[in-house]
Amino acid sequence: MTYANVMVYLELGQRNGAVLEVTRELATRFGSRVIGIAARRIKPVEYADGLWVYVDSHGPDWEEIERAIEVAEEECRTTLAASVPHLEFRSSTSFASLTSFLAQQARSADLFVAATNSNKHMSAPGVRGGIGDLVMEIGRPVLLVPPSLSALKLEKVMIAWKDTREARRAASEALPLLQVASKVSVVETVTEEGALECRARLQDVAKWLGEHQVTAAAMPLISAGNVEDELRMAAAEYGPDLVVAGAYGHPRLREWVFGGVTRDFLLRSEQLILMSH
Repeated sequence: MTYANVMVYLELGQRNGAVLEVTRELATRFGSRVIGIAARRIKPVEYADGLWVYVDSHGPDWEEIERAIEVAEEECRTTLAASVPHLEFRSSTSFASLTSFLAQQARSADLFVAATNSNKHMSAPGVRGGIGDLVMEIGRPVLLVPPSLSALKLEKVMIAWKDTREARRAASEALPLLQVASKVSVVETVTEEGALECRARLQDVAKWLGEHQVTAAAMPLISAGNVEDELRMAAAEYGPDLVVAGAYGHPRLREWVFGGVTRDFLLRSEQLILMSH
């Protein structure tokens, strides 16, 4: 298994150095084709007196949007062209949902890469949804990159496990990354009464990973009730370069979490995060 096609989302109006550098290193490592993508959703319109009009009564600055897209494409090609033999750039400006557009375009990708702070832009006024909705709709693993990251590092990986379909899918889709890691830990929070069953589950996962050339250790965490704090401490102590987690919940209510870790915890992370629904 590998990532033959990687799609990277570029934010308009800001630098995208971290996501592009991670994408470049992924493409070099896996021999991937790369598709850079940028989009802007125009605020919805209303139909009045036989004419389409903008809700805020002001039309978009098309020249500014086009220039922002040109800058994003230039940054993409400048960073990647020398290292990526097969590079494509796509863009869109429309009234359609940004989340839906990106999910549709991801049909061309094995892995979707975006910045952790993309969430605030995807959730901005006039833009429905956010990273959570994208993960729910996209049908592809999403790799979130913190803006402070300067290089792809995969020595230590932590899988935030919960015995669900989503966590199993995330672990499976992360295999190419897990196979290059030096140390992988499968972590699940559990009550003291459930510790034996938890260890058996995690050992099953570790054994399955071993059959895919991944050496992994089972790490049950005895929980006193605050799952997020305990996982935060575990992450701080373990110092993973990548956290792998399944996304599950109800996107319309923004009630989505990842292997027991809340959205805010993950989006504030300084590590790479791979999520899958």
